[in-house]
Amino acid sequence: MGLFGNLFKRKSATRTEMGLSQLTKEIKSHKQETNQHMQLINQMLRTIDTRQKETVLQLDDLSNQLQENTGEHDLALALISAIDIIEDFYRLTISDPALLAQSQMMWSAAMKAATAGGLEVIDDHDIPPDFKRHRIEGTESDPAVQNGCITKTLKCGYLYKGEILRTAKVLVQKEAE
Repeated sequence: MGLFGNLFKRKSATRTEMGLSQLTKEIKSHKQETNQHMQLINQMLRTIDTRQKETVLQLDDLSNQLQENTGEHDLALALISAIDIIEDFYRLTISDPALLAQSQMMWSAAMKAATAGGLEVIDDHDIPPDFKRHRIEGTESDPAVQNGCITKTLKCGYLYKGEILRTAKVLVQKEAE
């Protein structure tokens, strides 16, 4: 082989050893990162498990409350179901001048029935959303409303004796880009 052949073999072997050494370091580094990620995942799983148990306990508590007030609560939910039909009609026809007066009259009657039945209607506008009372369905641009505030209620929410039976579905003001 000669002098150049032996020199080439030694350089090639040295390069391979250096490459293996570098790969070993990278593998150790990735292993440490993987271990850190696994610790975070395990911590998140424990948190999820805890929250799931809390939710089950809350659902059991709500179930017990419902059983204690079955009649009233069922009537409130039945009233909401009837009002929903009128609300759907109202929201569909609000932009139709021919049906507007009729739909407003029906909506007013439904709101009076809700109030008489002990329901508090959640139909907010131009206030910041409260995540207990509102479910944000999207954003829209309305220059008359401050950023982050409710621009429109898509579907009313309801409270009965201070208990939220359904959150209102709302749109909020989109921040200027």
